[in-house]
Amino acid sequence: MQEQFAGFVQDGKIKLEKPDIFQKIINGLKNEQKIYLLIRTDSRARSSKQNRYYWGVVLPAIHEHTGQGIDSLHRIFKEMFLPKKEEKFHGKIVQVTGSTTELSTTDFMEYIMQIMGEAGDMGISIPSPDDYI
Repeated sequence: MQEQFAGFVQDGKIKLEKPDIFQKIINGLKNEQKIYLLIRTDSRARSSKQNRYYWGVVLPAIHEHTGQGIDSLHRIFKEMFLPKKEEKFHGKIVQVTGSTTELSTTDFMEYIMQIMGEAGDMGISIPSPDDYI
């Protein structure tokens, strides 16, 4: 099972946004069942400049060379380079591809660089992000 809960720290204590749901899950676990907690601080989401560069420069350059639709390229690259997440659906665990909207500025730049590497392997030159970001 994998669940995520958002919250914040106040006076050295964790304050969850949905404590009732969290408690229900905890109550449903077996006594002394091992669990893992990951604490991740909020980081800045991808910037609008990065997003414009991705949709306005990177994907169109690849589209121009391959003829593949821009939305199709976006789906393909997400599948290739974004990590899969587990989500519950109707009592089953399903592997789904993450979303670029959930990436931090650093992670989104790494994602773009992976795509640029793939484009380079196809002989496609993409203008530097330094000119746009």
